[in-house]
Amino acid sequence: LYVVDAGAHRITKLDREGRVLGGWGGWGILPGMLRHPSDATWADGRLFVADRGNQRIQVFDAHGRVLHLWGTTAGGPADSAALSPG
Repeated sequence: LYVVDAGAHRITKLDREGRVLGGWGGWGILPGMLRHPSDATWADGRLFVADRGNQRIQVFDAHGRVLHLWGTTAGGPADSAALSPG
């Protein structure tokens, strides 16, 4: 289970009993850092995170490593982004 914590600018990974297994993020503009993440979805072994404050989508593996980034690192608007199955 992954929890989006917009106030702490983090993603927290929990086990089935609710124990914290780890987490990543923190306020910032660099890849892997977040500013007010608002939503996340797990698909095909990847976590897609809507990084609202940075106006981008970040894609992470199960360990929090950045796999892809759509939008801008400096927090400007993305030209376009879309999530689709498959």
